[in-house]
Amino acid sequence: MTEKLTFKQYLESKELLKKALENTPTTINEYVVCSYCSLPLGETKEESKLISLKPRSKIIIEWRYDNVDDPTVMSVRISGSKDVDEFENHSTFWENKKLQKWLTRHTKKSPHALSSNGSTKTSNDLETAKALALQSTTGSLGNQAR
Repeated sequence: MTEKLTFKQYLESKELLKKALENTPTTINEYVVCSYCSLPLGETKEESKLISLKPRSKIIIEWRYDNVDDPTVMSVRISGSKDVDEFENHSTFWENKKLQKWLTRHTKKSPHALSSNGSTKTSNDLETAKALALQSTTGSLGNQAR
């Protein structure tokens, strides 16, 4: 039995969600390469450089979560490749979904991520944010605020 939200409750729950996203808008995830592959890095396709990767190379990506379901790539670092400097931040011209699909095929995600404030996070934090968003649309968050 779900109650309908009033407009005020909806706005309050929406504000709570925005505040939660402001606290941890970015995460840094580490991915370990599983097979020989290459990844293009650069601002545009014409300026891109193809980086050769070997198994056990690491890709460190900083994601910004403006949208919980579609994070934006802020920077990419490569560790374990002779083609690039390990401490240099790169960008990619690929769409976010395309990069996520590539990462799914060629890498394994490290179990821990680092939030923008330096604290250790797990993927459960993202699930919590998604659950909070779902609650705000279904109304159970508004009921808790009473």
